[in-house]
This record gives sequence, C-alpha cells and structure tokens, in this order.
Amino acid sequence: MALGWTALSSNTTGSGNTATGAAAPLLNTTGSFNTATGFGALENNTSASCNTATGFEAIFISVSKDADRHLRRRD
Repeated sequence: MALGWTALSSNTTGSGNTATGAAAPLLNTTGSFNTATGFGALENNTSASCNTATGFEAIFISVSKDADRHLRRRD
C-alpha cells in the first residue's frame, strides 16, 4: 500500500510493503515487508526487507540491511 507522491514508485517484485509519505521508499525494487512513514523514510532502500522507518528521512542511507528499526529524523 502506498500513499504519497512517488511512494513505492520503483517497486517491482517487493511485496507486503507499506509506505506513507512522499518518496517513501522511493528506490525500493525487491525489498519486502517494509513499513515507511514520513517524508523520505527508507528512501534509498532497494532490496532490504523487514524494516520499519518512522520520521523524516529515517533509514535514509541503508540500501540492503534487513530488520532495521528507526524512529527518528535522518540517520
């Protein structure tokens, strides 16, 4: 489920993702079961799964680390 400008726009085979907020997670292609809430949350994630990011650009840099949780502004 995606709600927000470009949210999950690059998703190809990833499943079970929830994105709420602009550009959340913008570059995700194959990552599954991620939850991103906030502008740019998990923005650069491409293939990591089971992540939860809440807040402005939370988990902004990680692209393939699984099972991460961040509740804050940009890491």
